Amino acid sequence: MKSNAYHQPVNQFCIGSFRSEKKMKLFYFFILLSLMNLCDASSKKIQVRKTLSSSKKIPVKSIKSPDGDIIDCINIYHQPAFNHPLLKNHTILMRPSFQPRKGPIGGGELFQSNAHGQEDKKPIAQLWQLGGRCPEGTIPIRRNQKARYAKKKHRNFPQLAGFSNHEYAYASVQSNKYLGAKATINLWQPQVQGSGEFSLAQIWVVAGDNSGLNTVEAGWMVYPSHFGDSNTRLFTYWTRDRYQSTGCYNLDCPGFVHTSNSIALDVALSPVSTYHGAQHEIILQIFKT
Repeated sequence: MKSNAYHQPVNQFCIGSFRSEKKMKLFYFFILLSLMNLCDASSKKIQVRKTLSSSKKIPVKSIKSPDGDIIDCINIYHQPAFNHPLLKNHTILMRPSFQPRKGPIGGGELFQSNAHGQEDKKPIAQLWQLGGRCPEGTIPIRRNQKARYAKKKHRNFPQLAGFSNHEYAYASVQSNKYLGAKATINLWQPQVQGSGEFSLAQIWVVAGDNSGLNTVEAGWMVYPSHFGDSNTRLFTYWTRDRYQSTGCYNLDCPGFVHTSNSIALDVALSPVSTYHGAQHEIILQIFKT
């Protein structure tokens, strides 16, 4: 199944979108997903209250996922993004005005590879969809818990200079101008120790440097202190100042507009790959339009 989204000065993922308070000009970034079978105490309280109040919009439908999550189907114009003043009377761009030559938006097939590299095409859904589907005109939102927001902190990764307790490997390419990037990422469920530890695999699109570094990111993550469990979950992330005062996940980002009724962020990805067994992948594509 494929989806898209947008982010940054405005970024729209075909899962969603963002708007910068510094610039009124709109820029669109689309993320294609092919799931292959795969502040102070008072300000924190205000943020929690705002986030929870936005989640109290009456859902059109609620779906119980086999993994215990509850997915609320919320009217697309009642999602948290529209609490942002710059999105007042905003008309949602449901599909990009431009898309890459390869990997058209739409569809919905997932693929499974066995240990011998043989590929079997099987259409599957995200786990929560086994309990139903969100109707057109709504978006799926994982029901939030207050504890999750109270504990949330800005993360400090990826870092350009390594920490003694921070291990990562990456491949990168640099040029004067890119309109997009694509990555195929194997799905795993690594074991993490302690609530503050996390593990992830992602595509990371970067611009600027030093304190002005800004990123658009998407991938999977195991992060118990953020998600409340050790499942491998789909995420997007954005920062405009090298993770210093800005940085947010998924629908936590003010102005992020989610557009897909079939792809949910924050949700567990299943099945995951096994050593010497079946391999499962996710394809992520980010492009500007």
